[in-house]
Amino acid sequence: MLTACSQEPGAVAQRKMNSAFGDDAKQIEVKIEGTTATLTGTVSERATQELAEEVARSIPGVTSVNNQLTGPEAQGLDKLRTEAMDAALEMSVKGALVRDAGASVADALEIEAADGVVSLRGTVSSGEARTSALAAAGRVDGVRRVVDLVEVSAASK
Repeated sequence: MLTACSQEPGAVAQRKMNSAFGDDAKQIEVKIEGTTATLTGTVSERATQELAEEVARSIPGVTSVNNQLTGPEAQGLDKLRTEAMDAALEMSVKGALVRDAGASVADALEIEAADGVVSLRGTVSSGEARTSALAAAGRVDGVRRVVDLVEVSAASK
């Protein structure tokens, strides 16, 4: 269930969460107060738990996120291994973006990974740059899904 104090950010939050996480988004509640989004609920995938914060940050006007989502969590060495694998995947995606979309596009995007799900968030100068970045990320070994939070700058539209 997604709710918000302001209707417009709430509608944006619902659309973006559903697009990114499908059925797992049904358990996410988003409350937006001022410039802060608070996420609560229980999700079934670690990727949803970790990357929902990136989705919330992509909502216009949101500058901070209080992520209180709960879900499956690795412990001890498994947690360290998982975090190292996520970091390695982020670096691989960054390299692919530089190589296939260009350094300026790679520098404009925030890359987050969790369990093979990669989110790209930021603003690029053209639709072509956006398409190139999403395609490059999707071709990286180990990427199961790409969450598209890329905007095209208003100046180029």
